[in-house]
Amino acid sequence: MREYKISFAEAREETIASTVFTTHTPVPAGNDYFDPKLMEHYFNQYYQELGLTQTEFLGLGRENPNNAAESFCMTILALKMSGHSNGVSKLHGKVSRKDVEECLARHSCKRHSNYFHHQWRTRTIVD
Repeated sequence: MREYKISFAEAREETIASTVFTTHTPVPAGNDYFDPKLMEHYFNQYYQELGLTQTEFLGLGRENPNNAAESFCMTILALKMSGHSNGVSKLHGKVSRKDVEECLARHSCKRHSNYFHHQWRTRTIVD
């Protein structure tokens, strides 16, 4: 943001436009959740540098951005900062949609990515 002299809102839009989040572990135990106090301790200066309030910053990692008691979830953050999302298989996409239904209603988890991995490997071998 400093280098390009842009705001967080502008950086976020650029990030969303160019990012795909792929879930590899679509079960609750596979998602990192952090206590809001821990996030405040380690990210207090960082969110200020971004020009965000504590509520705005922590809201990026919450299904309900205004719920101060809700933990900060890295998966929710990734979904909110990605223009597209997928799973590594059709089952991952199905389970992910179920597990984070509210968030995924706003950030749809679509297709599996095995095809793309296969295409990449095939091209590498052929080339």
